[in-house]
Amino acid sequence: MTRPTYVLTGATAGLGLHVAARLAARTEARLIAGARRPERAAALRALVPAGRLEVLPLDLGTLASVRAFAGQVLADGGGIAGLICNAGLQLIGPQRQTADGVDESFAVNHLGHFALVERLLPALDPGGVVVTIGSGTHNPADRLARLFGFRGADFDTAEAVAAGRLSRPAGNRQAGMDRYATGKLCAILHALDMAARVPPEQARFYAFDPGLMPGTDLARERSAIERLA
Repeated sequence: MTRPTYVLTGATAGLGLHVAARLAARTEARLIAGARRPERAAALRALVPAGRLEVLPLDLGTLASVRAFAGQVLADGGGIAGLICNAGLQLIGPQRQTADGVDESFAVNHLGHFALVERLLPALDPGGVVVTIGSGTHNPADRLARLFGFRGADFDTAEAVAAGRLSRPAGNRQAGMDRYATGKLCAILHALDMAARVPPEQARFYAFDPGLMPGTDLARERSAIERLA
C-alpha cells in the first residue's frame, strides 16, 4: 500500500516539529519537509524514521527556491495527502527586501506559500487538505495580540503590501509587527478564497490561529524572554 505523503514547511522547530511528531506517530505517513537550513533538522530526523522522511531545502523568501522545492516534490511522482503551510517569520529590525523585490515578511508569510500551493495543488490527492497557519495578530480587536503590541493588519493596496509600505507611522519594531500581521491576513484570505473556488472533493482548505507558540523559531529576532512568552 502506498503511504500517504504530507508536505510540511517550517518543520525543524516549534509547531512544525510537533506536527511532524504527530505524523510520525501515524506509521503509514510519509513526510516531505521544507527547511531553510536542512542541516539544522537533527530534531526532526530523530522523530521521523529515515525511510519515511525527506528533508529538502526551502527558502520561502525566494520564489526560485519555492519553484525548486515544488519541482522536487512533484518529481517524486506520488500524490500529496496534505500540505501544511506552517513556516513564518517576524522581523522587528529594519525592513528587508528579497531578491524578487518584495518585502521579506510578506514573502515568507504569504507569497512563498501562495506560490507553493498553486504549484502543488494539481498533485493533491482527491479531497486532500491544505492547512494554513494563521494568526490573530491581523485582527485589531484581538486582545492577546494587542497585549503583545500588535495593531492589526495594515492593508492599503496590494502593491503597498508587497513592497512593505505602511499607511501608519511606526518605528522598525512596530513596522515589523504590522507587516507580519498583514502577511498573515493575506495568507488567511488566500485560504478562504481557495476554499470558495476549489470543490471540496478536489481539495479542502483550512486556516487556524495556533495562539502563542513558546520556543518557536518564528520570533528568532526577538529577545530570549519574548521567544518563550
